[in-house]
Amino acid sequence: MRKRNRRQRLFKALSGVLLTVTLLGSLLAFQGCGLLNKQVVLFPIEQSDIVLLKGGEQFTAPKQGAFLSDLYIQEVMEAKIK
Repeated sequence: MRKRNRRQRLFKALSGVLLTVTLLGSLLAFQGCGLLNKQVVLFPIEQSDIVLLKGGEQFTAPKQGAFLSDLYIQEVMEAKIK
């Protein structure tokens, strides 16, 4: 009876150690693969990409792109996290 209890405690302890080592190894492997190491890349806006226009004014764009209205700037780009 005592040997069985001792074996069970030893098995539980070894299982806990093995589980901990496995989890730590997995975390290190994932971090090495880049799954946990996310990078943010920022691309600066060039001055030639910014053109201020008044309503009704015509403009021929020198590049392909999109127009962002003042409403978009206020509502989306300056949004605050609540």
